[in-house]
Amino acid sequence: HTASTRLHSASTMLRTASTRLHKAPTRLHTASARPHPATTRHHSVTTRHHSASTRLHSASTMLRTASTRLHKAPTRLHTASARLHSATTRHHSVTTRHHSASTRLHSASPRLHSACTSLH
Repeated sequence: HTASTRLHSASTMLRTASTRLHKAPTRLHTASARPHPATTRHHSVTTRHHSASTRLHSASTMLRTASTRLHKAPTRLHTASARLHSATTRHHSVTTRHHSASTRLHSASPRLHSACTSLH
């Protein structure tokens, strides 16, 4: 009786094992078709890391550009100041010449008037 029970139990175990073995390729295929959660997580983290890295690179470039501009600012300011000084000097010179010509014209005006009158 005990041997019969053991035999029945062993037979059941064998059938279960056989069924599992038969289903194994299908389960393996299903498992391989669906990515492992860790793989999905890794992909997500990698994508986020890449995105953050790109933003960091962009910010770094902007910072470098700003730094360069800031570094050049004193030179550009000096150049602008020199140009302004030069323009101011030229303007002053032209104004002086204009004033001088205007004075000469004004002083010549009575003589011109007198000459015109004597012609008539």
